[in-house]
Amino acid sequence: MAMKNATAYQRKIKKLLSKARRCRIDPADTEDAIGFLLLSMLEAEATRRQASHALSAIRQRFVDYNEIRVAAHKEIQECFAKGLADGHERADTLIRVLNGVFDRTCQMSLEHLAKTPKRELRKSLLGLGLSPYSAARLILWVFGGHAVPVDRALAETLEMDGYVAPGTSLEDVQGFLERIVAQKDAPGVHNHLRAYVEQRAEALARKRKKDAREAARQRARLEAEAKKLAEEEAKKRAEEEAKRAEAEKARKAAARRARKKKPGKKATERKAARKPAKRARRKTTRKPRRR
Repeated sequence: MAMKNATAYQRKIKKLLSKARRCRIDPADTEDAIGFLLLSMLEAEATRRQASHALSAIRQRFVDYNEIRVAAHKEIQECFAKGLADGHERADTLIRVLNGVFDRTCQMSLEHLAKTPKRELRKSLLGLGLSPYSAARLILWVFGGHAVPVDRALAETLEMDGYVAPGTSLEDVQGFLERIVAQKDAPGVHNHLRAYVEQRAEALARKRKKDAREAARQRARLEAEAKKLAEEEAKKRAEEEAKRAEAEKARKAAARRARKKKPGKKATERKAARKPAKRARRKTTRKPRRR
């Protein structure tokens, strides 16, 4: 789905990206593709410094990538700095992706993807369990394809500063940037955007806290409204039930009164059977008339 008002936002974001040409491009160390894979996963939703420190700690603790693949979540999580959020989820992703690579090749290598057509490459990387950011970073640096890595922090920061339309999904932001950024400019744009996210990190953190408070208030309001509605419905049901009970009580009382006023069929038949016998007895006991 294309972003709303893409043309207007394109003019805005080009001003932001105009400085990307002057951004320093450090050659990425892509000789160790699996190491670069791990770094790409660690860098999503984190600073470059945090990701680099975490990867260094992992390499110091484990002998090779196979040992990481079979390690416990807790062992990997202990290598992460306190500022690195979602430690358990990150450790789970690392293990799952490394096992995905091994299951496909029986070795820790990405060479089998080298000849994959560019259109299929992203799909294959996402199929390993990589995030859109990590997959795009590998396409850009390891496989020499056209991609602009976008994580949730970048998408939210761009939205916060008015460079993309509110509510635009991460995938749509990535597609939008890849359409307006030429392949030759993508490495510089990527480095520029990482620096931009890190510079705006405090502002984004404040916005997230504010949004979380607002979301909490909204949930509390909705819960209060739902509770009030439930109480009103319960009260209405109780009143209807009381009315039905009262009506049933009145119906039964009326039926009892009717039974008292009107004798039953058997009583009527017995009464009717007694009347002829009474007349007959009177006739037999009548005295003869005097002549």
